[in-house]
Amino acid sequence: MGKILNFTICERPNHSLCMTMSFYDDNYLARSLIGHCYYKLGDKKKAAECYNFVVDAEDRPKNLHLVNIRFGIYNVQINNFQKAKENFLEACLSSPTPRTWLGYGSACFMNQNITDDKEETRHHMDPI
Repeated sequence: MGKILNFTICERPNHSLCMTMSFYDDNYLARSLIGHCYYKLGDKKKAAECYNFVVDAEDRPKNLHLVNIRFGIYNVQINNFQKAKENFLEACLSSPTPRTWLGYGSACFMNQNITDDKEETRHHMDPI
């Protein structure tokens, strides 16, 4: 992982991130970090591509709190409220915070099927 940091601290960050992805193409940890770098550089579309890879990876951990929050925010921005709702709900279930619940509630509201979402949320919150 030290190589990633060396590549990202240079004068042409986008070029370096592309090179890093070629070295660590199938590594969800590297893709997560690269996604965060793209997010900070303002390239949310490339960040979302990395986050999508991470979320779909089979060997990933359950708790992808920051990835889910940022991917949810991106999906709200492109009006993909159903996907945003899924991202925020996953973040709520693994590590609930006021930000994750606000994101989930906002995505439900913007998705305009609040009554169905109440039942879905209740189903996930029931301990049985």
